Amino acid sequence: MKNEQVTFYRDSSDTFRCEVSIKGSSVNESRVRLVLEFDNGKTYLFKGNIDGDGICEIQVPKLQEENSAGGTAVLEVIAENAFFEPWRGNFNISSRKSVQVERVQVQTNDAKVLVTNVGSKPKNKDEQLVKSILESFNPKETKTKKLLDDYEPTKRVKVWASKVFENLNTPEAQYTMLVVEARMKRLRRSKK
Repeated sequence: MKNEQVTFYRDSSDTFRCEVSIKGSSVNESRVRLVLEFDNGKTYLFKGNIDGDGICEIQVPKLQEENSAGGTAVLEVIAENAFFEPWRGNFNISSRKSVQVERVQVQTNDAKVLVTNVGSKPKNKDEQLVKSILESFNPKETKTKKLLDDYEPTKRVKVWASKVFENLNTPEAQYTMLVVEARMKRLRRSKK
């Protein structure tokens, strides 16, 4: 076997397999092992078997605890008390499974459109709607205060309102969301 690079995996067990020819000794009396000498100084030894046809198999478990990128692998054969290193090669450690993140974006939620000067000419339909709703808004009215205290807007209304108001917690924004949501419910009921 020529010296070639092999790969072992952190996230799956592997079988190191090769064909071994032993002359002058019985295959059944021989032992085989694989030594992994990592670049970081650690060494692992895995015992294997050689069948009657000279096929060597050595089970290598998951190497998930190993941080090294690789090192040198050595196949050792012990035949009738004689020690042989018939193969030596480089190995690397990899993962079969991986996760990659691409195109990370961070969006600032503070940059909102604020409806100011409601008395001026509205620029779009949302602003027209807000203007018409806020004309009837009286924050000092007890009924309005009670409604706003008990109100929790739906996600859909919050998404819409976040395009119009800078702060969704103001009484004006809460009142507008309440009215819009009530109008949406009435519209849905009238379509049934």
